[in-house]
Amino acid sequence: MARTPEEIVKRYKEANIWLRHWKQQIGLAKDAEQREMFTQYYEERVQEIAALEEPYRAALKILGES
Repeated sequence: MARTPEEIVKRYKEANIWLRHWKQQIGLAKDAEQREMFTQYYEERVQEIAALEEPYRAALKILGES
């Protein structure tokens, strides 16, 4: 699936926002089950950000934002 540089940058930034959100939610979890669920969401965002790291850097260069 081809993405434009703008889409890559937007997705990377959104993933980082969600990463911070889930990290905060882990601390606010009411019980172990909820904490585990939030941790899973957090880890999914970490993986997504890692997968987007190279395309993100390339997109910034293309857009002249590096």
